[in-house]
Amino acid sequence: MNEKINIHTKEGTNVIEILHGEAKKIDYANSISVTGDIKAPADFLDRRIDVMDNNEILVEIHDKERVIDMKYRQQFNDSIHISGRVFIFPDLLAFKINKKEGTFSKDAFISLIRFSRRYFVETDKASLILEELKKFSIEINKTFEDVNDQRGNKRLVAEQVVSNLSLPVFFRLNIPLFQGFDYIGFEVELFYDTTDGGDIVFWMESVELKELLDTESQLILEKQEKRLTDHNIAVIHV
Repeated sequence: MNEKINIHTKEGTNVIEILHGEAKKIDYANSISVTGDIKAPADFLDRRIDVMDNNEILVEIHDKERVIDMKYRQQFNDSIHISGRVFIFPDLLAFKINKKEGTFSKDAFISLIRFSRRYFVETDKASLILEELKKFSIEINKTFEDVNDQRGNKRLVAEQVVSNLSLPVFFRLNIPLFQGFDYIGFEVELFYDTTDGGDIVFWMESVELKELLDTESQLILEKQEKRLTDHNIAVIHV
């Protein structure tokens, strides 16, 4: 009996595979390891699912960390590992909202507002902050010149000058919370205090932002999970 035998070897291994007859030649892929945003695993499957065995795909969703890990094992220990995570939008991080170490000096806060004005729902409030802080700088310098014992009075003088400012207590931002996703609006509360050196420090808090980060990231995770299960992929929550 004449039976056709195809022999295939993979470079760097001691394994010989024998395929009888017209068995389909296996396409050996190189090992792949990629870390991207939360869409990465589903995006990869959308492109490659036709040449992958669903039974060899393992997907783990880490709910607390907002991470999706997808692993696919092929012949000869070749593997694909795609990890996707929810990344906070960098410009949002720059505001340091709700952060323990999130204070800004006057000059740093002026710089932040100047270059982030486009994210203010009411841009006139951003302009007002800049105008009031410019007024503070002028007034504080003038007042210090009239104070004999500067070392002992700087903080008191700063408190008096600040009390005459019209800084907004609340403003709204409209900014992406996560990389690759839509803009979302939320309210921010502005706090400030004086220093012994006669300057002002600022920080920001937002209860609404804290809630949105939790709820929106969960919705994103659920949407990406559905994209995976639509390909009949089993998903494990860990």
